[in-house]
Amino acid sequence: MTQIIDQSGATGQALPDRLVKTIVLGVDGSPESAYATGWVANLAAGIGARVVMIRALSTMDGLVNDGFRIDPRRNWRQEMRRQIHGDWARPLREMNVEHKTRLVEKTPGPAILMAATEEHADLIAVGSHHQRRLSAYLSHHATCPVVAIPMLTPVAGEPSSS
Repeated sequence: MTQIIDQSGATGQALPDRLVKTIVLGVDGSPESAYATGWVANLAAGIGARVVMIRALSTMDGLVNDGFRIDPRRNWRQEMRRQIHGDWARPLREMNVEHKTRLVEKTPGPAILMAATEEHADLIAVGSHHQRRLSAYLSHHATCPVVAIPMLTPVAGEPSSS
């Protein structure tokens, strides 16, 4: 524990040495999500936090990923599992961050909140592309701080917003 001492020398409430031990990171495979993963990997490596990467799935994901065609031979859940364990988690592995990945069949907001509760999250992070409703929902309902990470540098081949 760290003791807080104000300018007068009075001792305040003791704080735990590590305020953020677990970060729940919502991902969706977008460039903004990849940027957020890198940001969270750097933060977690610096403070010794573990990361729980979560991808919310719905039946619409299977339709959209197959171009609005359902191919019974293709297991899109298995493909999502491969992506989240593989490429999407690469920044966490490269930074030697303790992490785990989860696929949850719910809409994103409730899925992320459920994971945050189950994992005793100290922080929730999401990329901030077209996700104003998601970050607002999370901020309103979460019991821990929420950070929506803006993509500060353009992705190769995409125009900058300036």
